[in-house]
Amino acid sequence: MNIFLNIQFTVVILLVGWINADDTPPPPSFTPDQCGAFLGLQFDIFKFDEYDTYFDATSSITLAQTGTYVGPSNMEEYVRFSSDSSPYVAMRRNYATDVVVTGFDPVTGICKFSIYSISGADLNPEFTSGDTVNFGAIVTLYYSIPKSKVGTIYVFYSTAFLEGFFSRLRTDETDDFICDTLLSPTCLNALGDNAEVGLTKQDCKRRLSETPLTEGEELFVDGNTYGCRALHTVFAAVNPTHCAHIAFAPTEDYNGKIKCQVSDGLSPSELFTQAEIDRFFQTCASSPEVDDNCFRVIPRNPPTKNSKKGKRAKMGKMG
Repeated sequence: MNIFLNIQFTVVILLVGWINADDTPPPPSFTPDQCGAFLGLQFDIFKFDEYDTYFDATSSITLAQTGTYVGPSNMEEYVRFSSDSSPYVAMRRNYATDVVVTGFDPVTGICKFSIYSISGADLNPEFTSGDTVNFGAIVTLYYSIPKSKVGTIYVFYSTAFLEGFFSRLRTDETDDFICDTLLSPTCLNALGDNAEVGLTKQDCKRRLSETPLTEGEELFVDGNTYGCRALHTVFAAVNPTHCAHIAFAPTEDYNGKIKCQVSDGLSPSELFTQAEIDRFFQTCASSPEVDDNCFRVIPRNPPTKNSKKGKRAKMGKMG
């Protein structure tokens, strides 16, 4: 899920006006040229050591189908799922990127960057058949001039990609990963009285088989789905506070939140305009790496498996 890149580009500024209720614009405090300060961050979402430079405690990243992650540490966990430190991803690659500034508020000094990219990921043959999946993405990024921080990131994928990606994770090996993590001493200790008494690995795998991959036409993963547990198991394997999220029974985490039970139902149309989505599909239609649905699979041939030792070593990269 190679969705973020080193960003070096020529900024094209499209001014979008913010008007007061009385139609009297407030005096501007910032200028469009100051959006260029974003370049000084040398932003790269995969530079995890720089997260305290890029973000503050209120920063967030949202993919409508999987939820919102707030604060540098939570954002890092989520982005690692889409990086080559994920147990599901062997290697990521970039084919093309187009970045423009599509919004600017002269009063607050917020610059809106729209990033259209075509990327690819070689899936890890330890968990999947090892296909390469190519896909398009929109990343909308809001940069604050006065804070010199990125405050909000929204991500958009086509439903064809979401279905194609998560369906390829639904394997016996991923079942083992989820159940072994849930039934590990670390998770059982973290769950305490909320641990399901008597749950065996066989029971766990059976219940996974009865769980839908996603929910609804927009393929929500944040509800009681297989995709949600495949996602949060990556987190729980290195951070037991996420064990509550992969439990079958509704279980509160340390923040009092319950995940992988009921979807928030956040539609991508609430985060992206139709014009942005139309441009996204136009970008894909002109790309040789993906089809018109912004997704293409390149099967791995032959689909061989490596040793379990390799899989565990891969999981160890998450930290």
